[in-house]
Amino acid sequence: MPVPKVAMLAADGVERRDVEALRRALEDADRRVDLVAVQRGEVWAMDGLDKAATFPVDVTLRDARAGSYESLVI
Repeated sequence: MPVPKVAMLAADGVERRDVEALRRALEDADRRVDLVAVQRGEVWAMDGLDKAATFPVDVTLRDARAGSYESLVI
């Protein structure tokens, strides 16, 4: 049985802790998480007002297909 997939939509300026906590919770629930963004490459994340990290983009919004995912996190 394939692992259910979740699309996590993110953009530059996303809060780092939110992405990490949500991804960890979903992966702990045996879900595969794809980070979806408008652009290829990576999105940068913030800790408050400071740039803190970058996350690699797995799929662009243009290439993502709704039927490939069981749910969406915005």
